[in-house]
Amino acid sequence: MQNNSRQITSNQAGPHPRLSETVRKHCTTSLRSPISEHTAAAFDQATSWLQARADRPLMLDSGCGTGMSTGLLAARYADANIIGIDRSIHRLQKTTAVDNSLAEIADNACLLQAELVDFWRLALAAGWQLQRHTILYPNPYPKSAHMQRRWHGHGVFPTLLKLGGEIELRSNWRLYLEEFSTAVSEYNMIETGGQRNRELGSNDAIASGSPIELIPAEEPISLFEKKYRDSGQPLYRLVIQR
Repeated sequence: MQNNSRQITSNQAGPHPRLSETVRKHCTTSLRSPISEHTAAAFDQATSWLQARADRPLMLDSGCGTGMSTGLLAARYADANIIGIDRSIHRLQKTTAVDNSLAEIADNACLLQAELVDFWRLALAAGWQLQRHTILYPNPYPKSAHMQRRWHGHGVFPTLLKLGGEIELRSNWRLYLEEFSTAVSEYNMIETGGQRNRELGSNDAIASGSPIELIPAEEPISLFEKKYRDSGQPLYRLVIQR
């Protein structure tokens, strides 16, 4: 039986015209908002959990929802430590009894409730460097006026990239991934002092990074992926090497 999840609609026909300007601004400013108390506590728990698992690569599954993807990644990357993070207790409790505390779901994985913006900032300040970072089916905020709520338009974007590792995004909105790829290219040029030699948002800007791929028909990695696939929507994947 086919799910009836709606297709994403947007008043943008292409990458946002202020994307480049926004990325440049965030590369020269710093977020100054206070860290939430519950995220600081969650980060302390994660740090303690990692201390008993030294010398393993570290992965984050950001916006992990119910934690289904974290569990699947833990089985796939058995030699890595994997931390799944979501802001919603309701979603996390669909999988396990998370109550603002760390919950282990495998020998090499745990789930935490935390705000991603704050958690990423704490991780970077603590010197964390990731092997992989998955951001699966984020809310793309498709209205043009909300571009700065997308990860690549948010002030935390430089922090996200500085955490390093292979970044994998998935979405049922291809334009979201095109913008992210373009934003990474812009960030790289700023950081290396390079000159813009093409118009951002063009096909060349996207082709210079990793290709955007259709996700093959396989077992869904999250409930979001299952929902969109059951609705017959095309699903896309972008992998960025940092």
